[in-house]
Amino acid sequence: AAVAKLAHSPEPRSPTELLEAQQQQQQEARPAELTSSGSSSRRSSSSTPAALPAGCDIESVGPNGEVTWKRMPVSKKFNAYAEFPEFGRKGVVKLKEAFDEFDGDRDGYLGREDLTRMMERLGAPQTYLGLKALMRDFEAPPAGSNRLDFRGFLSMFRRAAAGQLDSHKNLLAWYAEYVGVEAVSVDEVGVRGAKDFFEAKIGIHAAGGQYEAELREEQRQRQKKEEEDRIRQENFRAKRELFK
Repeated sequence: AAVAKLAHSPEPRSPTELLEAQQQQQQEARPAELTSSGSSSRRSSSSTPAALPAGCDIESVGPNGEVTWKRMPVSKKFNAYAEFPEFGRKGVVKLKEAFDEFDGDRDGYLGREDLTRMMERLGAPQTYLGLKALMRDFEAPPAGSNRLDFRGFLSMFRRAAAGQLDSHKNLLAWYAEYVGVEAVSVDEVGVRGAKDFFEAKIGIHAAGGQYEAELREEQRQRQKKEEEDRIRQENFRAKRELFK
């Protein structure tokens, strides 16, 4: 099929050229080879990042401009409410909204540029070494990926709450304003760990009862809104019948 397609080219080619073109097409159509780390690796003749498949990153660029790309592994799903109960349901939801906002390319991760802009916006600009340390401490697997997933993002604020980050005051001040909770200060309560810190200053209980109470309140508010919408629709239909 490849030969037939090339035969319609306005410039005739020799059999050798046609064979080489066909072999090149077959080579490009081969499935990606799996590396020892479990990520897909493949070579492309294009050196432009825009030509990379979704979820992939450049691994290397050859002397002739050929690009070897690798498919980045996807982080496993986790229950943020159960793993980070000190934030409460409201805090986790708000932090996810912030994470999505900071994620400039919407790939589900914060890269180096995303993290740089985020820390500047939070009033805690980082030096190159400081940013590198943050990325190393909270990066998504595998090691050396140089990007944060949502779990790493939450872990960063947990460490900030425990007073274990140089920029913890800026992060907590932003958190208090963004989530809408009482301002917190490690200097006042001391470094007692993230759980005790949030329970002492924000009033969020890590026990399952608090989570269930928040969930029930959300359900109650949703049911109330649905009932109000139902009554509004019935009143509208009743008024419409009067004008028939």
